[in-house]
Amino acid sequence: MNQKLEIIEHYFKLSDLASSDRQALITITNLFSNNAVVEGANGVIADNPTKIISLFEHFSKIIRNFAIYVVSILIAMNTRLNGLLQVARTTVNCLHFMVLINTNLINKIK
Repeated sequence: MNQKLEIIEHYFKLSDLASSDRQALITITNLFSNNAVVEGANGVIADNPTKIISLFEHFSKIIRNFAIYVVSILIAMNTRLNGLLQVARTTVNCLHFMVLINTNLINKIK
């Protein structure tokens, strides 16, 4: 395999671990050349290994916080959906009861 492809493959294997494993993060940083410059989406420039590690740690923290936020929203939506489903079940039960009453009334009239 081409050396560049091996480095990229190694990077992606480590990137899954890097958010919770500092050694994996350091290993990823070592894949960069000594004069690598990484620019974050927020415009922060990391121009040495220490700053690159700090940038990745900051990014991982943002991702974790976002994941927690998304999970909280999903839990709230699920709770609301369960409430709506309970209302729907109650409505269906009421309609079923009304049909039974009407059927009994119709049978008595016949």
